[in-house]
Amino acid sequence: MEFDYRDPKNLIQAQVACRLGSISRDYSQLDLPENQFFPDTLNLCILQNVVNTCDELYKGMSNDRYQRPFFEAPLDPARHWGLRKDMVEDTFKHAPLTLKDFLRHLRNSLSHPRNPDPYAEFPATGYTTLPDGSGDLKTFYFVDSRDVHSNGNPMTYEQKKAERLLSEGQSEHSHQPRIPQSIEIRQVRKFDGKRVYGFFWPDGNPFTRIFTIELTVHNLAMLAQGLCNHLAQPTREKWDHINIAHLIT
Repeated sequence: MEFDYRDPKNLIQAQVACRLGSISRDYSQLDLPENQFFPDTLNLCILQNVVNTCDELYKGMSNDRYQRPFFEAPLDPARHWGLRKDMVEDTFKHAPLTLKDFLRHLRNSLSHPRNPDPYAEFPATGYTTLPDGSGDLKTFYFVDSRDVHSNGNPMTYEQKKAERLLSEGQSEHSHQPRIPQSIEIRQVRKFDGKRVYGFFWPDGNPFTRIFTIELTVHNLAMLAQGLCNHLAQPTREKWDHINIAHLIT
């Protein structure tokens, strides 16, 4: 399928991405006092905006026959704005981890403005920062954990729903993040007179699908500007769907 990037809605979103990327670039070059200079907060807000405002544009580009190989390629720092697999902790069954997987989990994290505990066994979906004792902001921490309540407890389900979720998650044809074949459901307790079930490893430990990302402020800036630049390509009058120009430099 070829993406119709000249569609007015797609052009509007591409222009939004181009302007957001330019704002990130221009702001980083300002000469401001340290206590009035907040590029990391700005880049976080830009990413949060672009992954939601430009979602339809992103979906169209990532499914375009020319662009799909870029988004479905294994994460590669040389191609994907410095992103590396070792930035990620992943209990989802991603083999291999692609840029499309990474961006989906990042969007889920940014769409839930909660502050997860990075040291919890089961962190809830959201994002926060990782302190290093210096008092400076250096690393952001993003979590996508669809099997964890906001209070940090693993989710439980009625038996039929648990069986359906497990079957869907373990299917080779599932479009949802995968669940390892060794995972099983077990009764946890009774709740309001009903039996509820959860996901477990064979050794009896709870299983939850958790995807975490650690990005330094430098990596965050590279991602914000790189993703905006990529999504801005339809603003070019005669884009060939393949070559990526440096629109944000």
